[in-house]
Amino acid sequence: MIRSAVRAILVVSLPMVTAAVIGGCAAGAAMSDASTADSELAELAQQQQTELTSYAALLRVKMRHEGRIDDFRAEVFAAEDSLLSVYVRGFLGKSAFKALLRGDSLLIYFPSERKYFSGWRHDIETGDLRNTRYIVDYLFALLQGYVALPDSSLWSNDIVEKRNRMQLVTDDRAHRCGLRVDLSFDRREFPYQQLKSWELRSVDGKLRINVQVQSSHYNRQIPAEKYGIDFPPATIQISKDDLVEMLTGVAP
Repeated sequence: MIRSAVRAILVVSLPMVTAAVIGGCAAGAAMSDASTADSELAELAQQQQTELTSYAALLRVKMRHEGRIDDFRAEVFAAEDSLLSVYVRGFLGKSAFKALLRGDSLLIYFPSERKYFSGWRHDIETGDLRNTRYIVDYLFALLQGYVALPDSSLWSNDIVEKRNRMQLVTDDRAHRCGLRVDLSFDRREFPYQQLKSWELRSVDGKLRINVQVQSSHYNRQIPAEKYGIDFPPATIQISKDDLVEMLTGVAP
């Protein structure tokens, strides 16, 4: 279930992720007062959102699933008008796929297979994915460089703060996964918070995903072509069932 959610998210966020990790605290760090730390993270997020116009990042993703390890890089570009573009590099730097999310409109292109999907983001939320939308939504926010305080009715949150670093450790209250998010922060200057890494792990321990932000830029002008997908006329359009099977390996 979690692996399906992971790959579906990755499709429009990176290719292969959504499970969650509950990591340990950094050595020597003390747990902040819960209400104070929660309020601070919420305030930093609100300040950032007020001024944020664009985000670009290079990510390194490692996914371990039942002994198999996938290691790849993804480029992410996000704009304030609900626009998210994800380019995933495959073997020898070749494009594995590119996804473009504009609001709830989703376009995905697989160059090697010469196939594409055009539809709605929620088209891929079939089966178990229908019950994990709130997880997917939070991961989408992380892909846009935005670290908000998770809804306490859905997540059990703890925050560790040390100097200018903060770590959010949270468990999904439905017991599907756990999540750890690391960020640096500066209360005085934009972007106020900078995502450094996040890690996810399924409750059964079979799936573990680590995402490292290798570089990131805020409020820089992003070329228009980063938000476009061009494919040759012979490219085949696939159905949402075909897409789900390509992403998860399981026919709906």
